[in-house]
Amino acid sequence: MLYQPQKGYLIDDGEPIYLATTGKKLFKLSSWWQYQDSLGNNWVVPKSFISDLASVPSIIFWWQFGNYNVAAVAHDWIYIFGYLILVENGELKKIDYTKKEADRIFADINFTLGVSPIVNTAMYLAVRIFGRGIWTAKDKPEYGKTIEQLQLEFLS
Repeated sequence: MLYQPQKGYLIDDGEPIYLATTGKKLFKLSSWWQYQDSLGNNWVVPKSFISDLASVPSIIFWWQFGNYNVAAVAHDWIYIFGYLILVENGELKKIDYTKKEADRIFADINFTLGVSPIVNTAMYLAVRIFGRGIWTAKDKPEYGKTIEQLQLEFLS
């Protein structure tokens, strides 16, 4: 049976800013990306995280523009680092994610933002089948800041 997305609430899309000087389609978060899932868990991606947002084959380039860019931020973070950051009682915690969980939260956020069910299903199936992340890599990369450093930034 196909996954049925759950509706959450987008708190902040992180206000991605296009980095025109890179020559690539890259965006840097100007604030913390924040999302509350259907269970009431609050998830964040740090300010200054750089993402290409929706990564799509050039043959369907028009799909890179839309609400799914918001979902792509968290999805990219998880695919790169293998975890998402939970805010619990004001504290940040790294929560490991599987590829399946990463793809599901991508579908959940798209559903939350009103991406059409047909497009959401197509994108979900695409990342399930073709998506690659840290699970296929030899080593798990680090973000460059500890959770304690991120905690201080999040509170400021």
